[in-house]
Amino acid sequence: MPDPATPITPAHVDQAKELLIQRQDTHLDSLVERLREPRVRRIIEPILAGLTLENVAPDDIRFVQDLGLCRMDPAGGLVVANPIYQEVIPRVLANAPQASLPIIAPTWLTPDGKLDPAKLLEAFLAFWKQHGQPLLKSTHYHEIAPTWC
Repeated sequence: MPDPATPITPAHVDQAKELLIQRQDTHLDSLVERLREPRVRRIIEPILAGLTLENVAPDDIRFVQDLGLCRMDPAGGLVVANPIYQEVIPRVLANAPQASLPIIAPTWLTPDGKLDPAKLLEAFLAFWKQHGQPLLKSTHYHEIAPTWC
């Protein structure tokens, strides 16, 4: 048991957050199921892509708010409800496409481990030409796929 006199640092908070996310408790598993629902997807997808909500029923907005997935930002607009969900939702949505990615050898590094920008760009373009379309088609939230590749 940790000493209660030990101060909690931002690193401790980050570690606790990562443990919660990685454990995928029942609550987070339920979140995954909700993200598959069309009425939730119609709201979450544009928020993640930075787009405006179009033709969304007010009942659907209330639904994601009642679920605790989204909240109205005091500055205006619907946003993902909390920082944990802001990290969990993209990770969950990217899980299947990421699992299908091949292991990538870092050909963009020099022999002494430094970044070679020209080789990095070349490797990225080759990767995207080979895997871009299948990755975009592998998720319902294809509008945001390039943000995690």
